[in-house]
Amino acid sequence: MLLYREIDPHVALRPFVQCLWLWRTSPSYRWRKRERILPDGCTELLFDLGNPTCQTATDSRVLSESNSKFAGQLTSAFEFQSVGTMNMLGVRFHAHGIFPFLKQPLAELTDRVVALEEIWPSLSNELSPHSLAASDDRQRIESVERVLLRLLHKQELQPEPHLQNAVKCISANAGLISIEQLAREIGLGKRQLERIFSLQVGVSPKHYARITRLQGILRLLQRADKFDWPNIVVNCRFYDQSHLTRDFKQLTGLTPTEFFGSDQTMARLLLSGQRTTHFYNTC
Repeated sequence: MLLYREIDPHVALRPFVQCLWLWRTSPSYRWRKRERILPDGCTELLFDLGNPTCQTATDSRVLSESNSKFAGQLTSAFEFQSVGTMNMLGVRFHAHGIFPFLKQPLAELTDRVVALEEIWPSLSNELSPHSLAASDDRQRIESVERVLLRLLHKQELQPEPHLQNAVKCISANAGLISIEQLAREIGLGKRQLERIFSLQVGVSPKHYARITRLQGILRLLQRADKFDWPNIVVNCRFYDQSHLTRDFKQLTGLTPTEFFGSDQTMARLLLSGQRTTHFYNTC
């Protein structure tokens, strides 16, 4: 049995945090041979509340074995294999959300999952998985939010306004905007925009727009009863179906037909992005 739940963050954290989430499996849950995680434009804090699970990526990316981790931006999908019972708490930040807290170049952490104590030792000490595991779910969420809120108010943190506007603009256009147009709309030069994205997001604005576009395609395909390719190609502004398939595969590792024709449990669960007061329950 796999249980997954997303929780809306405290209102003061919403400019920075997309959601908090809980993910656990029962001892009887049988993992797929591999699970696939897709790029979504977000970074995350990960707290393993139970016995550490064994996770091995299938490419060159390194997954820290620490119980407290930071997951940087993904440029493309990766597969990992887990063994054991999962019990995790996560904080999913908006693309621009973690930098005001972390103040570390995000490009250095792209495609990496690192021990939290390596890059944010004070938070790692204050929010240890051992202390969080001793509480119930509500108390855990409140503990994490309380620490982030204290940092937010103590340091008077604010998202970088040009970057925040750029992320909103890309989202409003479903990723279908040129970087030249984006730079003009937010009042920055192209190179300055690219430097801000590298520093505070971890990927280029062009690649972030591609990820946003991918997420829109995935949601569109997931809702569709059948693949109406001509309509999808037009709506997503691709030259043709082969262009869509090529771009999709570069980011996910699969064609759309392969992705939706296979058992991509975790990828599709995370894609749903719904907030609920109940656990998702997948046997």
